[in-house]
Parts: sequence; C-alpha cells; structure tokens
Amino acid sequence: MCESDLIRRQYLLSQCRYYNGESEPLRSLPEGCALMWDYEWHWVQRSLKNDPMMEQFQRMIEEFHLENKDGDKTPLTMKALLLNRYLHWCGAYASIEETLKHFEKWYMDHYLVRSTNEERKDYASPIFGISRHRMGVDGKGVTTLVTFMGCPLKCRYCLNDKCHENIYEEDGRTLRRGIQMLTPRQLYDIVKQDNIYFQATGGGICFGGGEPTMQELFIIEFAKLCPMNWKITLETSLDCSYNTIKALAPYVSEWIVDIKSMNADIYYRYTGKNSAVHQHLECAKRLLPLDKVTIKVPHIPDFTTEEDVRESIRELGEMGFANIVECDYVKRVTRITK
Repeated sequence: MCESDLIRRQYLLSQCRYYNGESEPLRSLPEGCALMWDYEWHWVQRSLKNDPMMEQFQRMIEEFHLENKDGDKTPLTMKALLLNRYLHWCGAYASIEETLKHFEKWYMDHYLVRSTNEERKDYASPIFGISRHRMGVDGKGVTTLVTFMGCPLKCRYCLNDKCHENIYEEDGRTLRRGIQMLTPRQLYDIVKQDNIYFQATGGGICFGGGEPTMQELFIIEFAKLCPMNWKITLETSLDCSYNTIKALAPYVSEWIVDIKSMNADIYYRYTGKNSAVHQHLECAKRLLPLDKVTIKVPHIPDFTTEEDVRESIRELGEMGFANIVECDYVKRVTRITK
C-alpha cells in the first residue's frame, strides 16, 4: 500500500462510527452495534480496492437522490451501502419517497446514534491496567505498562484473560470493576507524572493487553501527545493487518512480538485461531527496522517441545530476525471460552 493509499485509509476510518481498523468488533461497542461495524468494515475495504460494488452505490445515490441532512457528514457511498442492507432486510415500499422515509428513520435510530471517529478524536478505549515504574521487562528504561481490553486470540494460558470479558455489568452501562474508559489525552495526563523517569532512562509507555494493535488510532493519537524522547513499545501477537503495522510504524519505537509457535498446528491448538504468523512477520520485515523487533518464542506446557521451540527459532533466523528470546509460559486455568 503506497503512502497515498495509507492516507486514504486513515480518512475512511475517520469517517466511520463503529469500525476503527480492528480485526474484529470490540466488546466495548454498545450492544447490537457489531452489524454496523461489519458494514463499515466492508465499506472501507471496498473503497480501498475500488470494488465494482462502489459503482452500484453511486447509482443508488442518484436513483434514490440520497443526501445528508442536519449536519450529517456520512459519505454518501456509506449511506448507500446502509440503504442496500436496509432494502435487503426490510424490503422496499410502494415508492422511492416512502422507502426513503422509513430508511431515514432507521438510519437515524440505528446508525447516527454514535459520532464518527474524527468527531471522537479523543474517543475513549477500555483499559484495565496501568502499571508504573517497570524496569527491563517492557522495553528499555523505566516504562508504564498500559493494557487494553480485547484480543482476537483465545490462548489457553492467557495471562490477562480479563481482556476477553464484557466491559460492562449486566445493565449494559456500568463499567466492570477495574476497567477505565480513557481518551488518549486522559491517559497522557495520568502517565505524564513519570516523564522525568522516561526521559532519564530512555523509557516510556508499553501498550499490551489484550492485543494493542486493535487500538491503532488510539495509540497514534496518544503518541502525538508525547514528548519526542518517550519510547512507545508494543507487546503484541502481531495478529493484525499490513495496513495496521504500516500505520503504527512511525510511532512505535520497539515491537515485542510473541509468536506462540511457528508451527501452524500448535498455534491453532493453543490460540483457537488459524495461524498467519508467517505472513504477519513478512509484513514486519517489509515495514519495520529489524533491530526494533524482538521475537519471543515461548515454551508452552503440553503444547511445545524443546524441538518445537528450536524449530521456531531456526525459521525465524532464516527469515532474518536476530533479536529472539525464549520465555516460559505458566500452565494455568483461564476463564476464556472457546
């Protein structure tokens, strides 16, 4: 993806209300919004690829005389996609005017109830941990570890299995204990108290989780607030798209990538998801300085043998990665449901 396409993607994401570049809907979305997330995901992908369906949406704009009212700035192709889905599920009325009347009510009641990512530049993300004064475990220098809710993997021995829980109590409004909804500015105001430590030691903020790459725009907006000498580190499984890695690359100083295993069968049995590790690492090779990437290869009880770990390290070496460290997982029971 060239620079102009990356800029275009950022623009498209800024116009969305539910989709924010994630690989799957966040649990922080209000109930019933996953379908809107899916519609916006398709709109962004089709727009970037100049999909023929976009021409159909343009024809719908003309046929139904689609326009925005009362300050609504939704791109008309997005509105046409929503109309397409409305017609699919609800059908048309006797006239275009009657159809539009009912569609506009549905559109206002179900889509416009949430502001755009651009309007919410300081939108809040669910965070369940802010751990200060960490040394030598989350990148260089003194760091503060910030952990997000949400992860596309369901690892059997997940250390932070809380990240998979719903963020709200049963009433759907009250945040569960220990979870904060913070904007990039609010997070910065909390962590800036340790600026002197970050500056003196070459440290900064480490984002983990959960999977921090699901919070691409949050991290970018946060990084723009930080002093130049702060280091931004990600502890990630790298289970994200090429576009996400490219968007984050200018803002992230160090990538700590936990690959689980290079063996696809082991990866699936441990995470519950088909492996795309090789593809994601190839993306990293193309986009990131390799001296800024540390690969963690874990010894996983009941899943990997010494030979499996050695084979993963060998494959990584052949790919060109030099910063490879072994680590030990602890066997534990989690609350994650497959």
